[in-house]
Amino acid sequence: MKKLFTLIMALMAVAGVQAEEKTVWEGSEQISWNTEVAPGSQFETPAGTFTGLATGNTIRIYTTTTYEEPQYVVTYKKGDSWEWTDLQTTFADGVISYTVADETTATEIAERGLIFRGQAYTLVKITVTKSVPTGIQNAKSLNHNDASLYNTRGQRITTAYKGLVIKNGKKYLNK
Repeated sequence: MKKLFTLIMALMAVAGVQAEEKTVWEGSEQISWNTEVAPGSQFETPAGTFTGLATGNTIRIYTTTTYEEPQYVVTYKKGDSWEWTDLQTTFADGVISYTVADETTATEIAERGLIFRGQAYTLVKITVTKSVPTGIQNAKSLNHNDASLYNTRGQRITTAYKGLVIKNGKKYLNK
């Protein structure tokens, strides 16, 4: 019974946030610094691609490549300057990921979009995963080491009970 309760509490803790992934762009854009390989060396997302972006959202950029060591650079225009700022992204299995760190960055990306530069890869899809709170927060497992006794139905019993007894999650035969 205790193990079942602990399992339920653990699942509730993990299920504290559900994700809702939405495709915001799909196509095929080859990225290469070598303009002889690809006609355009960078790709800018169209206006409105990231409308509604917020802190905690994750942008995923799905790519393909046949090159052994592709190079990925994802940038956005920060503030009022004309300087583009590189995002600190992660890369695994052909997917570039970035989780929006703050509201200012979310607003700037939503208003100005992203620019993709690099070498030897093709953009195929961009998604945004929005975190949706479920209302469950910080579920805690109760650890009962108080020597309480229970029968197999989960009812609290006294030491006078005869039969199968559960104490601290272990089963005992009380004669």
